[in-house]
Amino acid sequence: MQTSWFLLLQQAMTTLGCISNLLFHHIISTKIVLICFMKLPIANTSRWPSPGFKIFYSTTQQQLYLRSVRY
Repeated sequence: MQTSWFLLLQQAMTTLGCISNLLFHHIISTKIVLICFMKLPIANTSRWPSPGFKIFYSTTQQQLYLRSVRY
């Protein structure tokens, strides 16, 4: 089961168009939290990382949760 959730997350991130590798991930009890940053062109800004996605995976419900993240 460990590899399947990782493959699922990789698939989801590929679908979302995430360019960079995982910058951060850690496991909290049954929830795996990953943050994937996207290289998005933003006008008049050289900031990076730009808005990204926080991906939650619940091992109990076998479900992905997606939230927009701003830094």
